[in-house]
Amino acid sequence: MLTNELRVIGTRVPRIDGTTKASGDARYAVDVTLPRMLHARILRSPHPHARIVKLDLSRAQKLRGVKAAITVEDTPKIPYSLMAPAFADRMPLAFGKVRYIGDEVAAVAAVDEETAEEALDLIEVEYEELPGVFDPEAAMQAGAPLIHEGRERNIVFQWQWAEGDVEQGFRAAREVVEGRFRVEAQAHCCMETHACVAQFDPDGRLTLWTSTQSPYYVRKDVARVLQLPIEKVRVMKVAVGGGFGSKSRIHEEAICALLARRAGRPVRLVLTREEEFVATRLRHPMVVTLKVGARADGALAAVEGRSLVDAGAYHDTASRVCSTMFQEDLIFTYRMPCVRLQGLAVHTNNPPGGRMRGFAGPAVVFALESQMDLLAHRLGIDPVELRLRNAYRTGDALNEGKAMGPTGLVECIERAAAAVDWATRRRGSSQGRDLGREHVGDGSRRVRRGIGIACMNYGCSGQRGDVGNALVTVHDNGRVIVHSGGTEIGGGQETVMAQIAAEVLGVPYERVDVVAMQTDATPVDFGSRSSRFTFMGGNAVRLAAEDARAQLLGLAAEILEANREDLELRDGQIHVRGSPERAVAVVDLVMKAGRPRVAKGEVVEMVTRPVVGRGQFDRDRELDSHLVVKAFAAQVAEVEVDLDTGQVRVVGLVAAHDVGRAIFLTGVEGQIEGGSFQGLGYGLTEGLIFEQGRTLNGNFMTYLMATSVDMPPVRSLIVETPHPHPNGPFGAKGVAEPACIPTAAAIANAIFHATGVQVRELPLTPERVARALRQG
Repeated sequence: MLTNELRVIGTRVPRIDGTTKASGDARYAVDVTLPRMLHARILRSPHPHARIVKLDLSRAQKLRGVKAAITVEDTPKIPYSLMAPAFADRMPLAFGKVRYIGDEVAAVAAVDEETAEEALDLIEVEYEELPGVFDPEAAMQAGAPLIHEGRERNIVFQWQWAEGDVEQGFRAAREVVEGRFRVEAQAHCCMETHACVAQFDPDGRLTLWTSTQSPYYVRKDVARVLQLPIEKVRVMKVAVGGGFGSKSRIHEEAICALLARRAGRPVRLVLTREEEFVATRLRHPMVVTLKVGARADGALAAVEGRSLVDAGAYHDTASRVCSTMFQEDLIFTYRMPCVRLQGLAVHTNNPPGGRMRGFAGPAVVFALESQMDLLAHRLGIDPVELRLRNAYRTGDALNEGKAMGPTGLVECIERAAAAVDWATRRRGSSQGRDLGREHVGDGSRRVRRGIGIACMNYGCSGQRGDVGNALVTVHDNGRVIVHSGGTEIGGGQETVMAQIAAEVLGVPYERVDVVAMQTDATPVDFGSRSSRFTFMGGNAVRLAAEDARAQLLGLAAEILEANREDLELRDGQIHVRGSPERAVAVVDLVMKAGRPRVAKGEVVEMVTRPVVGRGQFDRDRELDSHLVVKAFAAQVAEVEVDLDTGQVRVVGLVAAHDVGRAIFLTGVEGQIEGGSFQGLGYGLTEGLIFEQGRTLNGNFMTYLMATSVDMPPVRSLIVETPHPHPNGPFGAKGVAEPACIPTAAAIANAIFHATGVQVRELPLTPERVARALRQG
């Protein structure tokens, strides 16, 4: 890793894809048009739980313009899972029975969308309706309908973990608080719906243009489900109009490919907005029960928690949400000597959950931070002070001989509090008795103002087995090409790669191009998900650029007759330190690295040989195994609460985030602001309403997604705690998911400060707030 003064890292460079997107020239999956292309539609179940008795496609197949119609019988019947094979419980189309309203039953491809839609009406399906179950607690009761045979009591996954003597910890506590916190499902609401185009070549090779965060995962999943050799599947680059986790694994691609194979023609499948709400994976609804005890000085003594996750009809990622994410989101923010946790994921006939920005983080942090404020109130300790007394610091010992890596949590708390003049605004409420008595308004409404804080941690260094790969090529025209399997999904991933390469190679940022997200042309990468790309993919680019840099310095050392250690690479030139006149341009160096092509005994031309650097970042091999790398944040929200109606208005938000090192400064600020906005929606308005498995608010008219009118000014505070190689590139951590995690909790604590009442359900709707105020 370079240690000299940084020139490109941490600056406000123009986005690589900015002009293309701003001009409307970006090509999305829906823009892909191929000769003889067909249009697909999917027949979905109208029942939450039913056995398929009869399924007849004959009338649909006879409709003029229909070129293909398929059921599960037209597939290899290979179940898949987004996690381990042991959880494989779904196929591209329903096999035997349907398990939620929206389950895929059949699909058709026709010459246009209207014909495809008409064909769906001609498919004859006879269902035998089965009893449904829609509450995870009820689903575990004896005699409840089994959604998947073999999964006793509908429990798809259960997990527990403990450390220390929890009972003794609670006995030593001065105050113990216990509460039950409930959160509803949240929709991703990507502006671009799921879309895919599939085409088979005459040799049986499948090409996919799909809106995905993880092209290599899609390639692997589709190859398995269709029983194709993986080299027979390729995924091509298209722009992605938002993902937030919903596009991180296989979705409609297998159905689209099956139709293309059956029809012998390319097929395009685009989900409607209504389908996005009912048939794509949502943020899991869950209930978190949390008991926390603290000593008289505020030090946490014991924590006991249970998460009950409504997995919905299929497993997808429920096991990770109720185990790893629950554990990590809970225990790595504050020192907790005694902890006992349990997680359960249970099937219901509700739509299945899946990955969404932050996984379980927003729900877990909502519960934990609410309890921290209640403890502060009962102990007579200022909420900021309580957090500072318990916050993890760099080098703090963890279990299994590990230690906390460089940590900016304390600085995040202090800077966020200072930004709102916390001590003054809380008016010396270190005793926890001040309840925000400042009245605002025109006198016709009773409105109180309050401020609240919430903190979080989040893992951003990939998962076990994660690997990032990259190639960096320096050409004889002076341009640098970065090849990466990473995916640009709007977060500035390609810009970050270019900045890293430019910094390491000492070339201007404008001379770096990025080729990404083409499985035939780029090295393997697991994609832009779980806030891991800057860490994993960025490290791979760094290593590849360092390899190319070493080669260039080696060539220059020979030409300049100098020691490699005495050379500097800057602004496209390599010169001897202290002797700027002894220099060689990178362009000339690459030219001189060429080899002659000889014909008939004569040199007819020089064939240049670009310098190629290769980088692979193997997390399990490279990562400092005794350090735990986490991103941290503290957010402060200021709210006004109408005491009569329960209406909450957020009037200000400060977000202090430990990002390790900000590489793309504008992008980091954008992630913080955008994530906070998504967190505000989760906290105040966004919640899917199910009734007997049916989604009641499955469109933008009834699903109350926050808009720009709801968004207050956001002050982004970037805290940098760069840590040494071999961790993040130049010390960078992830920021995409952390940005949305603490917002709802900060708003809830601001309401508590304003009113003295805790609301333990998200979203914090006026009805819920007003009810809590009435109940006191």
